[in-house]
Amino acid sequence: MKMRVSFSLAAILAVACSSQLREPGADVGGSTDFNSAADGGADASTTVDLPDSMAATDATDATTSPDANANDDASTADATSSGSDASTDGTIANDAVVAADAKNDIVFSFDAGAQSDSNLNTDAACAQTSVTAEAVPLDMYVMLDRSASMNELVINLLGDCDVGGAAATKWCYSINALADYFKSNDATGNAAAIQFFPIAGGVCGGNGYSTPASPSTGFRTLPTTGFNTSLNAQTPEGNDTPLEGAIRGITGFTSTAANQRVGRKLIGVLITDGDPTGTCSNNVNALKGILSTHFANTGITTFVVGMTGATFTNLETIAEGGGAPIHNDKVGTLTDACGTNGNTCRHWNVGNGNGSALTEALKQIQKSATSCTFAMPTADGGIIDPNQVKVSYRPGGTGTPQTFARVTNAASCTSAGGFYYDNNMSPTSLTLCSSTCGTVQADSKAKVDVLLGCLGS
Repeated sequence: MKMRVSFSLAAILAVACSSQLREPGADVGGSTDFNSAADGGADASTTVDLPDSMAATDATDATTSPDANANDDASTADATSSGSDASTDGTIANDAVVAADAKNDIVFSFDAGAQSDSNLNTDAACAQTSVTAEAVPLDMYVMLDRSASMNELVINLLGDCDVGGAAATKWCYSINALADYFKSNDATGNAAAIQFFPIAGGVCGGNGYSTPASPSTGFRTLPTTGFNTSLNAQTPEGNDTPLEGAIRGITGFTSTAANQRVGRKLIGVLITDGDPTGTCSNNVNALKGILSTHFANTGITTFVVGMTGATFTNLETIAEGGGAPIHNDKVGTLTDACGTNGNTCRHWNVGNGNGSALTEALKQIQKSATSCTFAMPTADGGIIDPNQVKVSYRPGGTGTPQTFARVTNAASCTSAGGFYYDNNMSPTSLTLCSSTCGTVQADSKAKVDVLLGCLGS
C-alpha cells in the first residue's frame, strides 16, 4: 500500500517552523489541490477499503484495484469504487485535507490503494483518514564576531552597547538584530545557543568556542529575551579574527550528540565582519575544508553572514564548505544579499547591519534551513517501511513529478541530488540533498510529494 503526503514548499517557506495545523477540512484563505486537473481530481474522491468489520462484503473490496504506481492520481483505480466503501468518500475527502495557518500553507493528501482481505491486518492499518505533520523546528548555534572592528564606526569608545542602544556601530546593530530575532514570533518553536569570538580561553582547535556563552549547555527555546544579558555583557575588543577557532567551535558544538535533538534541524550560523587573521589558520580553503568535512559527516549546515569589512569572495568559499544552499541576491526585504558575488550566492551580506538587514537574514536562513527538511509522517496504524519511501518534486506545484533517489547520507549526495534520512534505521525526518534543495527552493510554487510504503505491502 502507498500513501502520498504532499508538502507545499511555498507554505513551509511562509510559516517556517511556527505553522499550526488545522483540523481536517479547515481550508481557509486558499484553494486546495485535490480537485485540480493537475492532480487528476482523484485525491478528493479517493476511496479507502475499510476492515471487514466496516465493509459491506469482500466482493466490494475487490472492485477497486490497487495503485499501479506512485503517481497515478488520475487513474480509474483511484477515481472509481463501488459498494459500501464509496459511501465513505465524503468523510475521506474531508479528512485528507489539512490546512496550515490561515493560508492553506501546508497540504497533505494521501492515495491509498485498496488491498485484498488477506492483507487487511497489515496494510489497511496504514490507510489513514487523517495525516498530522509539522515542519521540522530549528536549533541554531550562533557564533558572533566581537573583534574590535565591529566597533569601527564609533571613535574613542570601547564599543559598549546594550540591547536597545542606538550607537551607530556594527556591534550595536548586531546585538539589537539578534535580540529582535530571538524574541520574534517568526522564531516560535525554534531554539538557539550563542558564543562569541575572540574570547579569553578560546583556542584554534575550538575549545572554549564549542561551549555556549548562553545558555551554559543546550539551547534556549524561542521566542525569548533570555539572551540579552549575555549580549549586554560583551564588548568588542581584540585585533585578530580567529575564524578557525570560531568554525571549529561550531563544528564541535553541533557534532555533540546531546545537541542533535531528535525531530529537529540543527545548524550553525557564523557572523563576521572580517577575514581570518591571527595565529589560527588564515587559509580560506582550509577553513572551507573543515566545514566541508563536517557537513559530509553530519549533514549539518553552517551558514555564513558577512558584514561590511569582510571579503565576500572569502565568505562565499567558506559558505560553500558549510553546505549552505544557493539563494538570490534579492530575498525578502534584502536587496543585496550577495554583496559583490552577483545574482546568486551561498553566504549572506547584511552590510553594516543597520535597520532590519541582519534580522531579515536570520529569518531567511531559518526558512532556508527548514524548507528542505521534512518531519517523517506517521501512520495511524501499520509500520512504515523506510526502504519503500519515495520523494518526488512537482515543478510549479502541478508539473510532471520528478522522483528523487534516496542516498545513504549527506556525504553521499552528488550533483544528481536526492534525499537522505536523519537515521536510516528509524528516521524522524528526511532532507533533500543540496542540489535538489536548490532546485526546489528556486521554485516558489514547488510541491514535494512523499510516498510512504508500509511493511507487508
